[in-house]
Amino acid sequence: MADGFEINPAGVRDFGTQLRSAVDREVIPAADRIRGYLTWYPSFGARSGSPAVQAAALRYNTELNAALTFLDTLIHNAQVMARAAEDVVKAYELGDQLSAAKMQTILGGAATAAAEAEEARVKAEQAALDADEAFMRKHNGTIQ
Repeated sequence: MADGFEINPAGVRDFGTQLRSAVDREVIPAADRIRGYLTWYPSFGARSGSPAVQAAALRYNTELNAALTFLDTLIHNAQVMARAAEDVVKAYELGDQLSAAKMQTILGGAATAAAEAEEARVKAEQAALDADEAFMRKHNGTIQ
């Protein structure tokens, strides 16, 4: 089982784009129509002498305000969710870029270390050959 998780940035981006589009194209206009329907008529009973009618009018206005607040909150939350999806994709892509840059740094360091090791190996082999030749010259080509 692997640690962490993977996301499909294209899918999340599409979700955010589609949500934002739906909010702008459908939810906001529908909320505006609903708000218009609910607030078109004056509230009833405000001037009534009956305490029961006034209490009912107060409850109605309270519920109406709650419904309108709900619509505003729904729109706000949908916009925040769309923006969050876009932010997740940006953060994921930035993380990928940083990981790729870090990997390139690591690979570059490994390549440099490998080149230096190869250079040291070649020098060591040459030094061994030079030492063998010097030894053979010193001993007239014979090993005793």
